[in-house]
Amino acid sequence: MHTHTTSVLSPEDARSIAILEHAGVLQAHDGSKLETGNGIILITCSDGDKILEFLEHIEELIREGGGKFRPHIFAGHGGAMLIAEDCPLYRRTHADKFLLEQIADAHEMKDIKTVILMVHAPCGAAKKGNIDVVQELAYLVRAKKRVKEVMPQLTVSSFIDVHFANGTKKIMFVSPDAFDAWYQTQAKKAPTARIRGLEDILIHPDLPGNIL
Repeated sequence: MHTHTTSVLSPEDARSIAILEHAGVLQAHDGSKLETGNGIILITCSDGDKILEFLEHIEELIREGGGKFRPHIFAGHGGAMLIAEDCPLYRRTHADKFLLEQIADAHEMKDIKTVILMVHAPCGAAKKGNIDVVQELAYLVRAKKRVKEVMPQLTVSSFIDVHFANGTKKIMFVSPDAFDAWYQTQAKKAPTARIRGLEDILIHPDLPGNIL
């Protein structure tokens, strides 16, 4: 019989999240800046223990901002970071291209112009791929940039949903500009090992840890 195990946020990832909050990469968001218009295209993780919470959190944000909660949902293990061209998860099945095509079709068929990209921590797919939370956010930032490059007419926002070991939860907006600035600062401090493992994954996408 298979047993169900619940992931717990590692102390290292918890420290990284605190650092990124302090640096302004992860920000509180009241939903007022979300331009939901005719609804949202939501790319998220398919984690059956968390997906309803993701939806509840996003709905709360949107309703607080006076927007329309009409979600068009695409879910996969790892969530929106799969769209990043250099994300090692599910590369052999071209998950990135599949999700980009689904976003384009949803925009065309449903006339939805707002995309919300989500990841969460702890994430089982990230753990399986040996991806820490900083790497996860790096891929999320790249995913947002890729969606905007392919479909510049869309409004794209990115979020992370965090479950801390003590039971508290946060959903936070991820600022790509702040992340890039923070990342460059870290690179200057340690140019030969910028972020633990990240450079090797980006340069050598077929290394162990790339799954399916």
